[in-house]
Amino acid sequence: AFLGTSATNAVDTDSANTMSAYITGHKKAVNAIGVYADRTPASLDDPRVETFAEAVRRRTRKSIGIVATAEVEDATPAAVVAHT
Repeated sequence: AFLGTSATNAVDTDSANTMSAYITGHKKAVNAIGVYADRTPASLDDPRVETFAEAVRRRTRKSIGIVATAEVEDATPAAVVAHT
């Protein structure tokens, strides 16, 4: 399989963009975690982005927990569950 983790608005990204691309299966803009980059005047017209954890919870109705060796606010673990 092939997965490109470049952003929609940059070739070089940070760990938040890369992890968000892995978890959601969609490319993101720089500084956008778990959401589509909005390029229109209406801020609520973009489709909802579902993370892997949210998909598992929706399908199995199980609770999701996070275990991280870094700060949970750090970019990589935050990209697994956050939408910013």
